[in-house]
Amino acid sequence: MNLINFAVYPTKEEILAGETPTYLPEIVGGTKNFKKLWRNLEGNNEARYELLCNLLEGINQILGGEGMCITKGQSYCYRTDIKTIYIAEPLSVISALHELGHHLKGRSELEACRFSVHLFKQCFPNAYEKLVWNGHMLKRQ
Repeated sequence: MNLINFAVYPTKEEILAGETPTYLPEIVGGTKNFKKLWRNLEGNNEARYELLCNLLEGINQILGGEGMCITKGQSYCYRTDIKTIYIAEPLSVISALHELGHHLKGRSELEACRFSVHLFKQCFPNAYEKLVWNGHMLKRQ
């Protein structure tokens, strides 16, 4: 079976346009605490995976999102029909936040991108500055 992706991906300009989203202090503080732990776990992918799952579940709970499942997959994606986020190697905080954005905001690529990019930029400013835009995605140089 061939799957066709009908998503319309936003541009960098669309993602960054308009008013910057605001996040509850609990989300920003929790994500910054996550960042400290994430750094200390470099090289331990299993522990990092668990930590990443905890971050997504915590943000979802704070925002009152519906229940969801997080599991390992071949690529990052969100399946709305079974409310499941798939996380792939290499682990990526911004990609995981993007899929959480779909869980919280629906199928809109623009909304998922805005959610993940702005939260990442606020909590990981130094890492954000080192990334380059490739279409609607941010990647390491």
